[in-house]
Parts: sequence; structure tokens; C-alpha cells
Amino acid sequence: MTDTARKPDNMFLQGGLPGVFAKTAIPIIFVFLVNGMFTLVDAWFLGAFVGADALTAVTLMFPLYMMMIALSTLVSNGYSSVVARLFGAEKYGQAGTALSQSLLLSIVVCLVLIGTFLFGGNALAVMLAKGDQALGGMGYTYISILILCSPMMFALGIALDTLRCQGRMQRWQSCR
Repeated sequence: MTDTARKPDNMFLQGGLPGVFAKTAIPIIFVFLVNGMFTLVDAWFLGAFVGADALTAVTLMFPLYMMMIALSTLVSNGYSSVVARLFGAEKYGQAGTALSQSLLLSIVVCLVLIGTFLFGGNALAVMLAKGDQALGGMGYTYISILILCSPMMFALGIALDTLRCQGRMQRWQSCR
């Protein structure tokens, strides 16, 4: 898209502040509630069908998972701040450049995360399990899947922030 392209419809530029706030806050609250429910259901299934050790192993890796989410949020929220200002200034070409740069930053962060994990992840998992090799092994298996798939999480966060900054989340939700 060029800088001279037609200005897209943007729900953040229409209506009063309380309405815009509600349109932004309600989906975010809903997403957090759904994620919380996923956590509860996952914990129940692990405890009921796999066993207490598996639930313990996943719980031990929770701080690492939260660190990964924090890194993803750091990149996507920083990007969304930049791209929202560029969209507001109608600098669509620069917004495309910001998208490319945020994806590159995501790749770099994920490579560092994956490399660090491959270098010391097994030892960290065993240390978190207080030396229990079996528990550490289950935790390592769980967190390795999440860390090795982290580029998808980063890319999805950036894609969703791009849609949100363009004011297209409402249209995206109605297409499902």
C-alpha cells in the first residue's frame, strides 16, 4: 500500500471515547477469560487423564511460558504503538516497513530464545524439578514444544495487532 492510498475505515476514529474504549476493552477481556478457561480445562485434563506428575511438570514450566508470552507481547505491543501512529498519519508505506521490521525482530528474539533453550533448557528443567529427572523430562518436553513453536505465536500477535490497528478486527470477527 502506498502513502497516497485511500484512508481505510477505522473504528478507532469514529464515535466517542467511551464507545471506542468499550470496543477495545470488551474483546480483550473476553480473550483473557477464554485463555483462563483454557488453563483450567488443560489442568483438569492433565490431572485427570495423565496424572499429577504431568500437571506438576507443566506447572513447573509456567514461569518460562509466561516469559515467552511477555516477550511476544513486548514485540507486538511496541509494533502496534508505532504502526497505529503511522496509520493515523496516513503513512501506509512506512507502516508496511514497520511490519517487516517487527517480523524481523520477532525472528531474532525467537532464534535467541530457541538457541538459549536448546543450549540449557534440559538442565533448567531438571533444576526447576529439584533434580527429579522424570519430572524435569516431562517439563522439558512440554516447554520445548511451546518454545520451538514460538515464532508462530509472535507472528500471530503481530498479525492481530495489525488488524486491530487498522480497525478491521470487527470485520474479521464477523467473518468467522
